Amino acid sequence: MARYLLIIENAGDNLSAYFPDVPGCVTVGDTVEEVRRHAHEALTGHLEDEPELPNERGLRELLEAGEVDEAGAEAITWVQYVR
Repeated sequence: MARYLLIIENAGDNLSAYFPDVPGCVTVGDTVEEVRRHAHEALTGHLEDEPELPNERGLRELLEAGEVDEAGAEAITWVQYVR
């Protein structure tokens, strides 16, 4: 099992989200809950054929690396992935 940080941002007419530790895995939705559901589906589809899972990093590590703009985020949450 792995947990990946999901950053949800306001995209004007909807919300967009990305996983800093899973490049290219993005999703959108109208509400935070809808984005979370879509994110789980996107993460599963993105990782199901990968031989190795990406490393999981915590929020503090991502903030210190400058990869997450906490002030620009609508929500920050975790999404669990089980292979």
